[in-house]
Amino acid sequence: MSGNWRSVASNPWSLVRRYDYPESAFIATLLVYGATAWLVGHTSTPTLAYFDRLSAALIEGQFDLPNPPHTADLTLFDGRWYVPFPPLPALLMIPLRLLALPINTVWFSIFVGSLTALFVDLLLRSLESRDVDPVARPAPGDAMAAQTRRWWLLAFFALGLPWYIAIDGNVWFLSHTCTLLFVAIAAWLAATDRSGLAVGAALGMAMLGRPHLLLNWFLLAGLAWSRRRRGAMMRWTLLSAIGPLAATALLLVYNYVRFHDPLEFGYRDQQVDPRLMSDLYNHGLFHWRYLERGVHAALLAFPALSERGWFPVPRETGLSLVITSPALLMIGLTVRRRDPRSTGAWLSVVTLFLLVLAYYNPGWAQFGYRFSLDFLVPLTVLLAIVARTPLQTGLRWLTLAGVLVNAWGVWWWFIGRNG
Repeated sequence: MSGNWRSVASNPWSLVRRYDYPESAFIATLLVYGATAWLVGHTSTPTLAYFDRLSAALIEGQFDLPNPPHTADLTLFDGRWYVPFPPLPALLMIPLRLLALPINTVWFSIFVGSLTALFVDLLLRSLESRDVDPVARPAPGDAMAAQTRRWWLLAFFALGLPWYIAIDGNVWFLSHTCTLLFVAIAAWLAATDRSGLAVGAALGMAMLGRPHLLLNWFLLAGLAWSRRRRGAMMRWTLLSAIGPLAATALLLVYNYVRFHDPLEFGYRDQQVDPRLMSDLYNHGLFHWRYLERGVHAALLAFPALSERGWFPVPRETGLSLVITSPALLMIGLTVRRRDPRSTGAWLSVVTLFLLVLAYYNPGWAQFGYRFSLDFLVPLTVLLAIVARTPLQTGLRWLTLAGVLVNAWGVWWWFIGRNG
């Protein structure tokens, strides 16, 4: 026994390898997220969670929030307050309500975020085991094992921007966390030869939280195409459309019941910050006029200086992805690839990125560009390609830098900006 412990002490990474199971990703993420929430003193359901109250209302057959504790970001219609955001988090909470279990949105979000890490780990394992990318094999003499690559990629994924979002528990961030889970599930299903029906069902669930995540279908199709012949893809494509169509129908009915208009989510009358109202009312949710502001928030927003003038502090409207996720600089290495997986991933990244850049709200109060979570799974798939090249060492250093920046972001979001 003592010999085993001496071996672990001399090489701590051997302990990680010994217990390298998919469940390990879930447990490790759960421990990190949970410990972080405890350390920053953020363990109670925040005032603007809303989805916990909506889940109780839905069980009673109501679609509005009676006597909400706050009205920020809610929509007033016919004298009733509604949550304009699609209902996925509330739907996931309904089983807890039916079991009479207490709902704490912080711990609920931490659990969902940790579960997402598990499915990302399963996705990465599938990409490794099926060797769908034989061109990008490691250079001769490279000693990095598949487990090491996966854990670095998991660090990029779980300890990047999802870190503070997963332990926040407010209404906007709950939507991100829950939809990200189902995109990860859909990608894993597509990468493991599952039926288009199952893949489409998972994607449809993600759309019940953020409908535009339909555009992640390109990634899913690329992963499936890597496993199938062209003829079989037609059947897969048709089956994969069933879930998104069902989700669309449910959202149309949900909107009609609330606002008597199947296309109305309630954003036009949402109680948003006055600085955003003018654009929302004059130009709508999406417009080319918003592109400049979106590009700045996503790529060009750098820290400000503290009042003393020597210490950088994040801007509450966000920081550039170059700062919060520097590893993304390396996805450019995959631009010229023509295999289905990278092509599908790039199509999802580009289309989703352009769409959220044209959105009237660039993220508002946030650390980093939170809308990047909409295409975080395809970005991780692209980085998995880079991780199998001789430039993997650079990827690890940039990942480590991103983890440190986001640790700073967690501290600032929960403690520093209120101090």
